Amino acid sequence: MNPKLEQFARNELKAGLSLCTEEEQLRFKWMYSSKDHDKPINNVVDDMDAKKLDWAMTQVQKTIDKKITERLGPKKLDSCIFQGECTIYKKGRCTMKVCADFVDIDTEL
Repeated sequence: MNPKLEQFARNELKAGLSLCTEEEQLRFKWMYSSKDHDKPINNVVDDMDAKKLDWAMTQVQKTIDKKITERLGPKKLDSCIFQGECTIYKKGRCTMKVCADFVDIDTEL
């Protein structure tokens, strides 16, 4: 993998995982850090094999999408112009009319 793409993937994973609960982060550690489950989540991401980044990103995105769907309902998530590829965790606040009014990223996801 291109080093810039690899770093981008790691940064995206860290951003996504920061929105996950401790339980979800622990599950991630069990899957991707076979030896040390007490290490900080960002270190787990930094130490991951680059070949696993794509699947890990998919899993984390699905977890975030599930949280949004549970909060908004599937019809609203499906009506997003991003078609489920929500950028809520990238910008700190969703800019879509459909969910901009309900989400405070630090407290509600």
